[in-house]
Amino acid sequence: MRRLMVVLSCAVTAAACTSSPATQWGATGGGGGHGSGGNLGAGGASQGQADAGGVMAMVADRDSAAWPMPNGLADVAAGAPNPENYRDNGDETITDNVTGLIWQKGVAPGTYTQTQATAYCPTLTLAGRTDWRLPSFIELVSILDYGQAFPIPTIDAIFTGAAASLWSSTPVAGAPQSGWLVNFAYGNADYDVMSLMYDVRCVTTSAAPASTGGRYTMADGVVYDAKTKLTWQQVAPSDAYAWMDAKVYCAGLAATLTGTWRLPTIKELLTIVDFARTTAPRIDPTAFPATLSTYFWSSTPLAGSSTSTWYVGFDLGYAGNVDVSTMNAVRCVR
Repeated sequence: MRRLMVVLSCAVTAAACTSSPATQWGATGGGGGHGSGGNLGAGGASQGQADAGGVMAMVADRDSAAWPMPNGLADVAAGAPNPENYRDNGDETITDNVTGLIWQKGVAPGTYTQTQATAYCPTLTLAGRTDWRLPSFIELVSILDYGQAFPIPTIDAIFTGAAASLWSSTPVAGAPQSGWLVNFAYGNADYDVMSLMYDVRCVTTSAAPASTGGRYTMADGVVYDAKTKLTWQQVAPSDAYAWMDAKVYCAGLAATLTGTWRLPTIKELLTIVDFARTTAPRIDPTAFPATLSTYFWSSTPLAGSSTSTWYVGFDLGYAGNVDVSTMNAVRCVR
Protein backbone atom coordinates (compact mmCIF):
# COMPACT_ATOMS: atom_id res chain seq x y z
CA MET A 1 0.00 0.00 0.00
CA ARG A 2 1.29 3.47 -0.82
CA ARG A 3 1.31 5.83 2.13
CA LEU A 4 2.11 9.48 2.62
CA MET A 5 2.74 10.17 6.31
CA VAL A 6 1.38 7.40 8.46
CA VAL A 7 0.93 8.98 11.86
CA LEU A 8 -2.65 8.03 12.65
CA SER A 9 -4.05 4.52 12.93
CA CYS A 10 -7.66 3.77 13.88
CA ALA A 11 -7.91 -0.01 13.88
CA VAL A 12 -11.33 -1.59 13.68
CA THR A 13 -12.18 -5.27 13.35
CA ALA A 14 -14.74 -7.56 11.81
CA ALA A 15 -16.71 -9.57 14.32
CA ALA A 16 -16.99 -12.72 12.27
CA CYS A 17 -15.31 -14.02 9.14
CA THR A 18 -16.23 -16.99 7.01
CA SER A 19 -14.71 -18.77 4.06
CA SER A 20 -17.44 -17.46 1.74
CA PRO A 21 -16.79 -14.44 -0.55
CA ALA A 22 -18.57 -12.15 1.92
CA THR A 23 -17.77 -11.41 5.54
CA GLN A 24 -20.32 -10.09 8.03
CA TRP A 25 -19.16 -6.87 9.65
CA GLY A 26 -19.42 -6.48 13.38
CA ALA A 27 -21.11 -3.50 14.97
CA THR A 28 -17.86 -1.56 14.96
CA GLY A 29 -17.22 -1.90 11.22
CA GLY A 30 -14.13 -3.30 9.62
CA GLY A 31 -11.41 -2.99 7.08
CA GLY A 32 -8.27 -2.13 9.01
CA GLY A 33 -6.69 1.21 9.85
CA HIS A 34 -5.92 4.49 8.16
CA GLY A 35 -4.60 3.85 4.71
CA SER A 36 -2.84 6.84 3.18
CA GLY A 37 -1.57 8.66 6.22
CA GLY A 38 -1.99 12.17 7.50
CA ASN A 39 -1.67 14.26 10.61
CA LEU A 40 -4.73 15.66 12.33
CA GLY A 41 -2.60 17.93 14.50
CA ALA A 42 -3.31 18.98 18.05
CA GLY A 43 -6.96 18.88 18.92
CA GLY A 44 -7.85 16.66 15.98
CA ALA A 45 -11.03 14.59 16.01
CA SER A 46 -10.61 10.83 16.18
CA GLN A 47 -13.00 8.17 14.91
CA GLY A 48 -16.17 8.19 16.95
CA GLN A 49 -15.39 11.48 18.70
CA ALA A 50 -18.65 13.36 19.24
CA ASP A 51 -19.49 17.02 19.19
CA ALA A 52 -22.66 18.94 19.96
CA GLY A 53 -24.18 18.77 16.50
CA GLY A 54 -22.09 16.26 14.56
CA VAL A 55 -21.89 18.70 11.64
CA MET A 56 -20.01 21.94 11.24
CA ALA A 57 -22.38 24.88 11.11
CA MET A 58 -20.86 26.59 8.06
CA VAL A 59 -19.21 24.84 5.11
CA ALA A 60 -18.69 26.31 1.64
CA ASP A 61 -20.91 24.67 -0.96
CA ARG A 62 -17.87 24.07 -3.14
CA ASP A 63 -16.67 21.42 -0.69
CA SER A 64 -19.23 19.14 -2.38
CA ALA A 65 -19.14 18.25 -6.08
CA ALA A 66 -21.61 20.50 -7.91
CA TRP A 67 -21.06 18.86 -11.30
CA PRO A 68 -20.63 15.40 -12.83
CA MET A 69 -17.29 13.95 -11.75
CA PRO A 70 -14.86 13.49 -14.66
CA ASN A 71 -13.37 10.01 -14.98
CA GLY A 72 -10.08 8.94 -16.53
CA LEU A 73 -9.89 6.87 -19.69
CA ALA A 74 -9.20 3.62 -17.81
CA ASP A 75 -12.32 4.03 -15.66
CA VAL A 76 -14.42 5.07 -18.68
CA ALA A 77 -13.24 1.98 -20.57
CA ALA A 78 -14.52 -0.08 -17.63
CA GLY A 79 -17.99 1.49 -17.87
CA ALA A 80 -17.86 4.81 -16.01
CA PRO A 81 -19.45 7.96 -17.52
CA ASN A 82 -18.08 11.49 -18.02
CA PRO A 83 -14.66 11.06 -19.66
CA GLU A 84 -12.26 13.80 -18.64
CA ASN A 85 -12.02 16.54 -21.29
CA TYR A 86 -9.71 19.56 -21.10
CA ARG A 87 -8.96 22.60 -23.25
CA ASP A 88 -5.66 24.47 -23.22
CA ASN A 89 -6.68 28.12 -23.46
CA GLY A 90 -3.23 29.20 -24.62
CA ASP A 91 -2.87 31.66 -21.74
CA GLU A 92 -1.44 29.41 -19.02
CA THR A 93 -4.92 28.25 -18.04
CA ILE A 94 -6.79 24.98 -18.61
CA THR A 95 -10.57 24.64 -18.84
CA ASP A 96 -12.21 21.42 -17.64
CA ASN A 97 -15.06 20.93 -20.10
CA VAL A 98 -16.88 18.57 -17.72
CA THR A 99 -16.89 20.63 -14.52
CA GLY A 100 -16.54 24.11 -16.04
CA LEU A 101 -13.62 24.87 -13.72
CA ILE A 102 -10.68 26.90 -15.06
CA TRP A 103 -7.28 25.89 -13.70
CA GLN A 104 -3.86 27.44 -13.43
CA LYS A 105 -1.88 25.33 -15.91
CA GLY A 106 1.23 25.08 -13.77
CA VAL A 107 1.79 25.13 -10.03
CA ALA A 108 2.55 28.34 -8.21
CA PRO A 109 6.22 29.12 -7.53
CA GLY A 110 7.43 28.02 -4.12
CA THR A 111 5.58 26.14 -1.39
CA TYR A 112 3.04 27.40 1.11
CA THR A 113 1.28 26.65 4.35
CA GLN A 114 -2.47 26.27 3.83
CA THR A 115 -3.05 29.77 5.23
CA GLN A 116 -0.46 31.20 2.85
CA ALA A 117 -1.94 29.25 -0.05
CA THR A 118 -5.41 30.59 0.70
CA ALA A 119 -4.00 34.12 0.66
CA TYR A 120 -1.87 33.61 -2.46
CA CYS A 121 -4.52 32.62 -5.01
CA PRO A 122 -6.63 35.84 -4.79
CA THR A 123 -3.44 37.84 -5.55
CA LEU A 124 -2.88 35.96 -8.83
CA THR A 125 -3.52 37.79 -12.08
CA LEU A 126 -3.65 35.28 -14.92
CA ALA A 127 -5.40 35.26 -18.30
CA GLY A 128 -6.82 38.68 -17.47
CA ARG A 129 -8.59 37.30 -14.40
CA THR A 130 -8.21 38.24 -10.74
CA ASP A 131 -10.90 35.93 -9.30
CA TRP A 132 -8.58 33.02 -8.52
CA ARG A 133 -8.92 31.02 -5.31
CA LEU A 134 -7.53 27.92 -3.64
CA PRO A 135 -9.55 24.91 -4.87
CA SER A 136 -11.61 22.78 -2.55
CA PHE A 137 -10.58 19.19 -1.93
CA ILE A 138 -13.23 17.71 -4.24
CA GLU A 139 -12.25 20.18 -6.97
CA LEU A 140 -8.63 18.99 -6.76
CA VAL A 141 -9.82 15.37 -6.83
CA SER A 142 -11.64 16.12 -10.09
CA ILE A 143 -8.34 16.56 -11.99
CA LEU A 144 -6.71 13.39 -10.67
CA ASP A 145 -6.05 10.80 -13.38
CA TYR A 146 -5.83 7.36 -11.76
CA GLY A 147 -4.88 5.74 -15.06
CA GLN A 148 -1.31 6.99 -14.72
CA ALA A 149 1.20 4.67 -13.06
CA PHE A 150 3.96 6.01 -10.81
CA PRO A 151 6.34 7.73 -11.57
CA ILE A 152 4.06 9.40 -14.14
CA PRO A 153 2.04 12.12 -12.36
CA THR A 154 -1.60 11.23 -11.69
CA ILE A 155 -2.86 14.17 -13.75
CA ASP A 156 -3.43 14.77 -17.46
CA ALA A 157 -0.27 15.79 -19.32
CA ILE A 158 -2.00 19.02 -20.41
CA PHE A 159 -1.08 20.35 -16.95
CA THR A 160 2.49 21.34 -16.12
CA GLY A 161 4.46 21.53 -12.91
CA ALA A 162 5.91 19.07 -10.46
CA ALA A 163 3.96 16.00 -9.32
CA ALA A 164 3.49 17.05 -5.75
CA SER A 165 1.02 17.33 -2.92
CA LEU A 166 -1.28 20.33 -3.39
CA TRP A 167 -3.20 22.18 -0.70
CA SER A 168 -6.98 22.45 -0.88
CA SER A 169 -9.13 25.01 0.90
CA THR A 170 -11.08 22.29 2.73
CA PRO A 171 -10.38 21.96 6.46
CA VAL A 172 -10.58 18.64 8.28
CA ALA A 173 -13.88 18.91 10.15
CA GLY A 174 -13.28 18.84 13.89
CA ALA A 175 -9.52 19.34 13.48
CA PRO A 176 -8.99 23.10 13.12
CA GLN A 177 -5.23 22.81 12.55
CA SER A 178 -5.49 20.34 9.65
CA GLY A 179 -6.50 20.57 6.01
CA TRP A 180 -7.09 18.28 3.04
CA LEU A 181 -4.59 17.88 0.23
CA VAL A 182 -4.10 15.73 -2.88
CA ASN A 183 -0.87 13.98 -3.80
CA PHE A 184 -0.41 14.05 -7.59
CA ALA A 185 2.65 11.80 -7.45
CA TYR A 186 0.63 8.78 -6.27
CA GLY A 187 -3.04 9.80 -6.28
CA ASN A 188 -3.57 9.71 -2.51
CA ALA A 189 -6.30 11.96 -1.17
CA ASP A 190 -5.23 12.85 2.33
CA TYR A 191 -4.76 15.53 5.01
CA ASP A 192 -1.99 17.16 7.02
CA VAL A 193 -1.38 19.97 9.49
CA MET A 194 -1.91 23.40 7.91
CA SER A 195 1.50 24.69 8.98
CA LEU A 196 3.37 22.34 6.63
CA MET A 197 4.55 23.53 3.22
CA TYR A 198 3.01 22.15 0.02
CA ASP A 199 2.43 23.25 -3.56
CA VAL A 200 -0.51 25.25 -4.90
CA ARG A 201 -2.57 25.28 -8.11
CA CYS A 202 -5.30 27.93 -8.21
CA VAL A 203 -8.75 27.66 -9.78
CA THR A 204 -11.67 29.80 -10.87
CA THR A 205 -15.01 29.16 -12.51
CA SER A 206 -16.24 29.85 -16.03
CA ALA A 207 -19.81 30.62 -14.95
CA ALA A 208 -21.86 31.70 -11.95
CA PRO A 209 -22.20 29.04 -9.23
CA ALA A 210 -24.98 26.52 -9.75
CA SER A 211 -28.17 26.71 -7.74
CA THR A 212 -27.81 25.58 -4.14
CA GLY A 213 -31.04 23.56 -4.27
CA GLY A 214 -31.40 20.15 -2.69
CA ARG A 215 -28.85 17.51 -3.57
CA TYR A 216 -30.19 14.08 -2.65
CA THR A 217 -33.55 12.50 -3.49
CA MET A 218 -34.30 9.16 -1.80
CA ALA A 219 -36.89 6.67 -3.05
CA ASP A 220 -37.29 2.92 -3.47
CA GLY A 221 -33.94 2.03 -1.95
CA VAL A 222 -31.85 4.40 -4.09
CA VAL A 223 -30.40 7.91 -3.72
CA TYR A 224 -30.22 10.27 -6.70
CA ASP A 225 -27.55 12.98 -6.54
CA ALA A 226 -28.84 15.97 -8.50
CA LYS A 227 -25.35 17.52 -8.61
CA THR A 228 -23.29 14.60 -9.96
CA LYS A 229 -26.23 12.87 -11.75
CA LEU A 230 -25.30 9.56 -10.12
CA THR A 231 -27.78 7.16 -8.50
CA TRP A 232 -26.55 5.27 -5.44
CA GLN A 233 -27.61 2.20 -3.53
CA GLN A 234 -29.03 3.74 -0.35
CA VAL A 235 -28.20 1.03 2.19
CA ALA A 236 -24.92 -0.79 1.77
CA PRO A 237 -24.89 -4.53 2.46
CA SER A 238 -23.65 -5.64 5.87
CA ASP A 239 -21.30 -8.12 4.22
CA ALA A 240 -17.69 -7.42 3.26
CA TYR A 241 -16.22 -8.54 -0.05
CA ALA A 242 -12.93 -9.05 -1.80
CA TRP A 243 -12.66 -6.71 -4.78
CA MET A 244 -13.67 -9.12 -7.55
CA ASP A 245 -16.61 -10.35 -5.47
CA ALA A 246 -17.66 -6.74 -4.86
CA LYS A 247 -17.87 -6.19 -8.61
CA VAL A 248 -19.93 -9.36 -9.00
CA TYR A 249 -22.23 -8.20 -6.20
CA CYS A 250 -22.92 -4.85 -7.90
CA ALA A 251 -23.51 -6.47 -11.28
CA GLY A 252 -26.12 -8.71 -9.65
CA LEU A 253 -27.90 -5.90 -7.82
CA ALA A 254 -30.35 -5.50 -10.72
CA ALA A 255 -32.19 -8.52 -9.32
CA THR A 256 -33.45 -6.33 -6.43
CA LEU A 257 -32.96 -2.73 -7.63
CA THR A 258 -33.84 -1.51 -11.11
CA GLY A 259 -30.99 -0.54 -13.41
CA THR A 260 -27.46 -1.55 -14.36
CA TRP A 261 -25.24 -1.30 -11.29
CA ARG A 262 -21.46 -1.17 -10.92
CA LEU A 263 -18.77 -0.35 -8.39
CA PRO A 264 -18.14 3.42 -8.33
CA THR A 265 -14.83 4.85 -9.45
CA ILE A 266 -12.59 6.25 -6.73
CA LYS A 267 -13.44 9.83 -7.74
CA GLU A 268 -17.19 9.10 -7.78
CA LEU A 269 -16.98 7.51 -4.33
CA LEU A 270 -15.27 10.59 -2.93
CA THR A 271 -18.24 12.74 -4.03
CA ILE A 272 -20.45 11.26 -1.30
CA VAL A 273 -17.99 11.91 1.51
CA ASP A 274 -19.42 14.65 3.74
CA PHE A 275 -16.37 16.75 4.60
CA ALA A 276 -18.45 18.92 6.93
CA ARG A 277 -19.15 16.13 9.39
CA THR A 278 -17.02 15.98 12.51
CA THR A 279 -17.95 12.41 13.42
CA ALA A 280 -17.69 9.09 11.62
CA PRO A 281 -18.99 7.98 9.24
CA ARG A 282 -18.33 11.03 7.07
CA ILE A 283 -21.46 10.71 4.95
CA ASP A 284 -24.99 12.11 5.00
CA PRO A 285 -26.76 9.85 7.53
CA THR A 286 -30.23 10.62 6.17
CA ALA A 287 -29.41 9.78 2.57
CA PHE A 288 -27.15 6.84 3.48
CA PRO A 289 -28.30 5.37 6.80
CA ALA A 290 -26.36 2.71 8.73
CA THR A 291 -23.13 3.35 6.83
CA LEU A 292 -20.09 1.78 8.47
CA SER A 293 -16.98 3.80 9.34
CA THR A 294 -14.76 1.62 7.22
CA TYR A 295 -13.14 1.13 3.81
CA PHE A 296 -15.43 1.01 0.76
CA TRP A 297 -14.21 -0.45 -2.52
CA SER A 298 -13.95 1.57 -5.71
CA SER A 299 -13.70 0.06 -9.18
CA THR A 300 -10.43 1.89 -9.87
CA PRO A 301 -7.34 -0.35 -9.86
CA LEU A 302 -3.96 1.01 -8.84
CA ALA A 303 -2.28 1.76 -12.18
CA GLY A 304 0.72 -0.46 -12.78
CA SER A 305 -0.40 -3.05 -10.23
CA SER A 306 -2.32 -6.26 -10.75
CA THR A 307 -3.03 -6.74 -7.04
CA SER A 308 -4.10 -3.39 -5.56
CA THR A 309 -7.21 -1.22 -5.88
CA TRP A 310 -8.32 2.15 -4.52
CA TYR A 311 -10.77 2.57 -1.64
CA VAL A 312 -12.29 5.40 0.41
CA GLY A 313 -12.21 5.29 4.21
CA PHE A 314 -15.47 6.76 5.48
CA ASP A 315 -14.11 7.14 9.00
CA LEU A 316 -12.40 10.35 7.78
CA GLY A 317 -12.80 10.52 3.98
CA TYR A 318 -9.28 9.75 2.71
CA ALA A 319 -8.43 7.57 -0.30
CA GLY A 320 -5.76 4.87 -0.40
CA ASN A 321 -5.15 1.48 -1.97
CA VAL A 322 -5.04 -2.07 -0.63
CA ASP A 323 -4.67 -5.61 -1.93
CA VAL A 324 -7.67 -6.88 -3.89
CA SER A 325 -8.07 -9.83 -1.51
CA THR A 326 -8.87 -7.47 1.40
CA MET A 327 -12.44 -7.72 2.69
CA ASN A 328 -14.06 -4.31 2.39
CA ALA A 329 -17.52 -2.78 2.26
CA VAL A 330 -19.34 -1.93 -0.96
CA ARG A 331 -21.93 0.59 -2.15
CA CYS A 332 -23.01 0.35 -5.79
CA VAL A 333 -23.82 3.12 -8.27
CA ARG A 334 -25.49 3.62 -11.63
